Amino acid sequence: MNGEVAQLCNIVIAAKKALQTKTTIDYLCEEYVKNLTFVFSEGDFYSAKSVSDWYTHCLKKGLQDVKYATPTTVKDRGILGFSNTSGSSIVCFFTGDVVSYFTPEWAYKNDGWDILYTERLWKNAPKGEPLFSDNTKDFKKVLQEIAAFADKIGFQGFANIFTKAFDILEGTGVNDTYYAQYLKNIPMPESNVRLFCAAEIADVFGAMGSWNDSPSYEAYERGLEKQYDMLSGQLLTQIRLALLFAVNQW
Repeated sequence: MNGEVAQLCNIVIAAKKALQTKTTIDYLCEEYVKNLTFVFSEGDFYSAKSVSDWYTHCLKKGLQDVKYATPTTVKDRGILGFSNTSGSSIVCFFTGDVVSYFTPEWAYKNDGWDILYTERLWKNAPKGEPLFSDNTKDFKKVLQEIAAFADKIGFQGFANIFTKAFDILEGTGVNDTYYAQYLKNIPMPESNVRLFCAAEIADVFGAMGSWNDSPSYEAYERGLEKQYDMLSGQLLTQIRLALLFAVNQW
């Protein structure tokens, strides 16, 4: 999974858990992050220097809930392995029907990443909080189809990845050590953890060596580029729908 997306999801999960349990937020910043800053632009222009500081200030402003937001389609899957390309954000719901969202900007500086989250007011936000549906059935379907396609064009390694994600959703891969770590460390219902883990495994959209690289060329050489594009687009959509449900709906 893209590091930007993973961090956004993990911050939202930690914040939701803290809100539900009325405790301090439990979030361990990634080792590769050098500086993490949240700039509040609505009302007080406060600058938080950690996730804990950000969460505490959100509470002071009347935080009621927090959600992960992301588009389910993108124009160019080929750039998703790079920073600042996910289009994702953290949406905060405050008392008084105030809604704002934080979008990240990543910049590599010498020995680590500087990450700046900037708050923007969501003007004319829809009434009520969004609800998301469990897409397990559709996710499994596209994983089966794209696994068969990967095998057809000679990429068994990718076929194995898609099959592993399918097995997690099917329940036959619950003893997988990778899944076991997710289940142990992520404070969500098990059905949500399965979707989150499967989305992490199936997210193969990076740069060199990814599903965007050689498989794309091989599909073109075989005259199967339309099928490749269709299945790849469907996979990305199901991955993002899975994240929206898993992270937000619990």
